[in-house]
Amino acid sequence: VRRLASADSPLNADQSNVVAAAELLLGDLLRRDARNAAAAEHWRAAAQYLEPFAKAHNNSALTLFARAQLRLGNLEEAGALAAQLRASEYRHPSYADLINELNRGRGT
Repeated sequence: VRRLASADSPLNADQSNVVAAAELLLGDLLRRDARNAAAAEHWRAAAQYLEPFAKAHNNSALTLFARAQLRLGNLEEAGALAAQLRASEYRHPSYADLINELNRGRGT
């Protein structure tokens, strides 16, 4: 992916979402194998792909970005991002996944 994306030809929002989702999954698999440092690298990579689109209020990217923040232990930021989504009309199934993950992360 890094070879395909360059300063002259960056990934668009849809491409970034796909790459970030793969990074999140890979991080989750590494965490399952107790490889926490490697997992965190992939979650940070996901956040980097998503951040510009999340800041531009792309709800799909914002949802994945919040999930990356949650995995990185940034509960307050993930909650604030979820609140932005809650204030919108965006109700994709991934939003429900985010809310469930937030609830589990906060012990509720």
